[in-house]
Amino acid sequence: MVLLRRTKTSTAEAAQEILQPIPVSLADKKSHLEGLICTFIAENDLPLSSAPKLLDLAKELSKDPKALNEIKMERTCASYKLIHGVHLVGKKRLLNIMRENKFSLNVDESTTKSSQKRVINVLVCFFSDEL
Repeated sequence: MVLLRRTKTSTAEAAQEILQPIPVSLADKKSHLEGLICTFIAENDLPLSSAPKLLDLAKELSKDPKALNEIKMERTCASYKLIHGVHLVGKKRLLNIMRENKFSLNVDESTTKSSQKRVINVLVCFFSDEL
């Protein structure tokens, strides 16, 4: 973040203004970035607990600015990549872990009060050396 100051060079060139950078302290830069993160959280109705994770993500993304500048992702693209990329990889890893290790299933059947619909809850517990 750089602030600019307008200065006149001389009386002969009084009409011509030059923009000179004003040094900004690290504390001011930090405050500005914290404000951006808080604004993003508020505008997107994210929980406040996501602030540390969002900051970690920003730090990781900033490690490769060239690649970051090339990324363009719309909602449909993100949805496709989550369903057909991240989800499939996670599902395959989970199935491999469950095939190799013991696990338990806890099944609970109940009925909702308002609509009298049956609901089945399934809880899977397992141990993994990787996790």
